[in-house]
Amino acid sequence: MRLNRENTLIENNLYPFAGLKDEDVKKKFVSALEPHQEIIDQIQSAMFLHNIPLFSVILSIIVGFWILCLVLYRILPKPVFMIILIPLFHLLYCFDLHKFVKKFFGKLPELSENDPCKLWTIEQIVDLVHKPALLIWRIGFFIYRTFLCPNPVDTIVFILATIVLGFLGSRFNFVIIAGIKLILFFCAPAILTKTPAGPFLKGLLNKQKPKQE
Repeated sequence: MRLNRENTLIENNLYPFAGLKDEDVKKKFVSALEPHQEIIDQIQSAMFLHNIPLFSVILSIIVGFWILCLVLYRILPKPVFMIILIPLFHLLYCFDLHKFVKKFFGKLPELSENDPCKLWTIEQIVDLVHKPALLIWRIGFFIYRTFLCPNPVDTIVFILATIVLGFLGSRFNFVIIAGIKLILFFCAPAILTKTPAGPFLKGLLNKQKPKQE
């Protein structure tokens, strides 16, 4: 069924959610994430430091996997590293790491609506991330479509994009950049709500608003 849907998109030269309004795209993301609400809430609880053991476990996994990728990136040819990168993620699931993490799930906090450390609803999360998520999905679909049903335009764009990324990859270490961004993303809620960084940034934004108006 999934392949039939994707093949239909390819035949019609369309991308996922093509032609849908922004609100309809959000609804589809929300419906896809709702079955995983418990996991999403538990991860948020860790990110806001309501569950410090879970925060420590997840952060340790992220840092450990990042270090492993850095080592492999240095000792393996880059094409080989790129080929095994996704299977490396799969190994985390194959070794039941998700079950180990679930052992640290705890009771979710009950906080007021005005509390900066309250958990976000799925709707709020989707409202923030649906556009970059859709862009990443469409890029992945573009790669899939290029290999499955090549045409001159897609193939030329893919080749040029690969050359540019390869050139940038020889100048910058994307593994280091991606790892730092992921760690900062995971720690950002705690940094913004538990340290002076949050009020400081909020003050800066409030100062800039009158200037923009």
